[in-house]
Amino acid sequence: GVAVDGAQQNAHVNYAALWEKVYMTNVGIDATILGGKINLTTDYFVKNTKDILLQPVTLATLGWGTAAFANQGQTRNRGIEAVVTYNGIVGDEFKYSVSGNISYIKNEILSLGDFNESVSGYWINRVGSSVGDYYGYKSDGLFTSQEEIDAHPSQTAIAGNSKVGDIKYVDVNGDGVLNTDDRTILGNDVPWVNYGFNFKAAYKDFDIDVLTYGVAGVKTYMEGEAVQPFFNNGNVKSNWLNNGWTEENNVANADFPRITTVADAPQNYITSDFWLFSGNYFRIRAITLGYTFPAESISKIGMSQLRVFASSNNPFTVLGDKRLGDFDPETGSGRPGYPGLKTFS
Repeated sequence: GVAVDGAQQNAHVNYAALWEKVYMTNVGIDATILGGKINLTTDYFVKNTKDILLQPVTLATLGWGTAAFANQGQTRNRGIEAVVTYNGIVGDEFKYSVSGNISYIKNEILSLGDFNESVSGYWINRVGSSVGDYYGYKSDGLFTSQEEIDAHPSQTAIAGNSKVGDIKYVDVNGDGVLNTDDRTILGNDVPWVNYGFNFKAAYKDFDIDVLTYGVAGVKTYMEGEAVQPFFNNGNVKSNWLNNGWTEENNVANADFPRITTVADAPQNYITSDFWLFSGNYFRIRAITLGYTFPAESISKIGMSQLRVFASSNNPFTVLGDKRLGDFDPETGSGRPGYPGLKTFS
């Protein structure tokens, strides 16, 4: 009649597991032309990663809570990177340098071992697709009338309590019922395209340096405090109040659905592309403007060098989605975190 402590094995170890293997092929060109005015560096690469550790699909009757990792995955990255720099001079005193860089990568999942796809949270890994693909329902704006809701019977399967101002979902396979079979790939959360421009110039004793950076072709999924009203007893974001659905702004293309808690309208918060935002952005990373006093003018006061300058980090960002006016695009998907700072010195 006395309880005795016991032990249970709930995990399995694969002693045959090995490190993953990476096979890389690169072809590059380095060139300097026009007497050193133009410098070019390009690189085309193919990166095959094999024996990626994954947890294989197992039956519950195996007896362990989680399966052991095995070397089953395989991916391929193909891409090109390029950097071009032009160095110029105007007259005897104006010198400048302009450079641009871009990288483009195409990712493909080649194998997941003994299964073709796996879904985790907002994402899906599927053979033939890319790492970082979002998976969920497609949206088609907002309902603007009860008649529109009544004429959309497929909605009731997962969103039976829809009201005017709620999100309307698409019956992707056209069978008249909205269910998990209608989920589809919605976008990707990896910035496969990165680019930037740099500018440096000097005229007499003045100098300027501008550094920029940008990404394209990426999506960001917002949740929690980032979009949901009253989350954690919080407030409602101003862009929702100004641009969301209301009885006065009863339009299908409003930026946000009617204001409710998640519990009062769970149909609006199932995983869908309505909460996918363009993560594209172009950011001026840093600007520095300076002036160096001539040596002959400061030598009189016992100084060998004197420079004054003003600089700023992250002073200006262009976002790909107007709904993210208060969002730091480098934060990525999520609730999200504390934003980056602008600094002026």
